[in-house]
Amino acid sequence: MRNCENLMALIEELLDFSKIESGTLELVNQPFDLKSMLDGLLKLFELQVEGKGIELNYTVDASVDDVITADEKRLRQILINLINNAFKFTEQGEVLLSVEVDPEVESSLRFTVTDSGIGIPKEKQAKLFEAFTQVDASSSRKYGGTGLGLAICKRFVEMMGGSIGLESRMGEGSRFYFTIPLDQPEKD
Repeated sequence: MRNCENLMALIEELLDFSKIESGTLELVNQPFDLKSMLDGLLKLFELQVEGKGIELNYTVDASVDDVITADEKRLRQILINLINNAFKFTEQGEVLLSVEVDPEVESSLRFTVTDSGIGIPKEKQAKLFEAFTQVDASSSRKYGGTGLGLAICKRFVEMMGGSIGLESRMGEGSRFYFTIPLDQPEKD
């Protein structure tokens, strides 16, 4: 069953990437309850959490509105990709998702996924958001993946008018973060 899910995820990533590259993917911005979406997101990872013995938590700063306007499906996809990566490269410890009003960019939300994983070498970090790029070929064999997830995250975040980045230290873990503007216009 897991192989079927992985194959479907790969096909979906390839289709999304193709639509992004051809300019045919459109965002659907609508109001939604952020905490409900995050609760549902954590439920997706329950089996991984139990099976691996890693804690998965999230925090939402009190200054963040309960209802935000954005493309919920694409925001979910970004967070799923980032949390999946955090789980892949974390043997023990915690994966934490935090959401706050960005102190540096007015009227923007900042999402951060922090893990206590293996970390990413400094010289490899800049290329991670390019399509079909992974830290190295051995990580693809050991941890799986196509090298498309982070490229798709970057494209979605940019389509939403935001930016994405990472901070990482070998042996200490990684922190992936992105900002998206609030008050995005609704689209049908």
